[in-house]
Amino acid sequence: MIRRLLITSHFNGKRTVKFNKHTVRNLITEVTRSDSIPKLPIEALSSPFRCTEANPVLHNVNHEAKFYTISQEDYNRLFTFGGLLRVQKQRMKAFNEVCLMVRKPALEVMSYLRQTNYSFPVNRYVLYGVLGSGKTNILAHLIHFCFKQNWMIVHVPWPSLYIRFPREIVPSTYKEGRVDLPYYAVAWLQNFKIQNANLLQSLQPRIKNKYTWSIREVSEEGSLLTDMIEHGINRVKFSSDCVGAVLKEIKLLASDGTFRVLVAVDGVNAFFRPTTKLKRENRSPVSSDDISLVWNFRKMLKTDWKNGAVITSVDTLASPSDQRESHLPRYLLEKQGFELMDPFIPVCVDIYNLKEIHSCLDYYIDRRWIQGKGVSDEGREQLIFLSGYNPIKLIEICEIGRASCRERV
Repeated sequence: MIRRLLITSHFNGKRTVKFNKHTVRNLITEVTRSDSIPKLPIEALSSPFRCTEANPVLHNVNHEAKFYTISQEDYNRLFTFGGLLRVQKQRMKAFNEVCLMVRKPALEVMSYLRQTNYSFPVNRYVLYGVLGSGKTNILAHLIHFCFKQNWMIVHVPWPSLYIRFPREIVPSTYKEGRVDLPYYAVAWLQNFKIQNANLLQSLQPRIKNKYTWSIREVSEEGSLLTDMIEHGINRVKFSSDCVGAVLKEIKLLASDGTFRVLVAVDGVNAFFRPTTKLKRENRSPVSSDDISLVWNFRKMLKTDWKNGAVITSVDTLASPSDQRESHLPRYLLEKQGFELMDPFIPVCVDIYNLKEIHSCLDYYIDRRWIQGKGVSDEGREQLIFLSGYNPIKLIEICEIGRASCRERV
């Protein structure tokens, strides 16, 4: 079977081996196609691949490699504006439920958070791993973990958007030479307001400084933090400056013990890209140092505040296309990012192990995403071989198989 998947060729005396695309596609179709749908019992609560504990605060090693369910309410509050990959959201929509696997890296960081002395400056964690290993899901699990403990969530789902896909660029109203991204600033304020709605309503935090936006617009000392958030959403011109003011106040309130704060950034190395796709009005390039949002979010990565945690990930896709040779933090953060983040606690997110990938296959079979020969031991071995234990590749392979089935029907 393995030999059918490979093609051996010789060029200039060198022997090369590559995948036979037609054979792979046919095998995927055989694995996932089903002429007669098997009648599998769906016993969600008793299935060995499911975690019966839905509260991430109570997760431990006994729940490792099992899928736990996020309620629709928590999902809408935490991940409406991002935080999960598009392919994963599509899969969750097809399955009609939101499930994440409890994995060792998440449990490791949770154990650190439980033992941390929050009277000291914040600890910083950096998730790293090969492309598709599951860093975004681990970060989403940790966000849910802190959310359930009433932490204030400062979440930047994918900062590479600010660098590579600018929507609107205007000169900064605060500092000459910088540029504002009002579209992304308003989107972040809306996301922050939704994620922390319960905490903002119950605690009613008040700002500690006075902020003057214009002659007639002023946020007085002692006014509600929510008022300043609303001001940034309604007055787009000052949205980027409001983001910086909100982040500044969050650090002050956290250090005073009003609440604990989680700063979560997926693909943090995008903050330190030397080049961007932004252009000024005179068509001159804009560096990442001159983007107001990037400048303000970088401040949250520093250790000049306490009573919180900074959890980030580095991703090769967040770096320029010519700087993706390694997935290690030192390489992706480069000199500027490494010096800012150092010291930090590195957490390796590896590809699936044998227990995890079989648990994932059991879940897909339970959701009827894999049918027919894919349920057999041979079919499972083929899927494992083709995916190479990579979580995202496994999703893509199963999707290719289902697309092939639809084409033949």
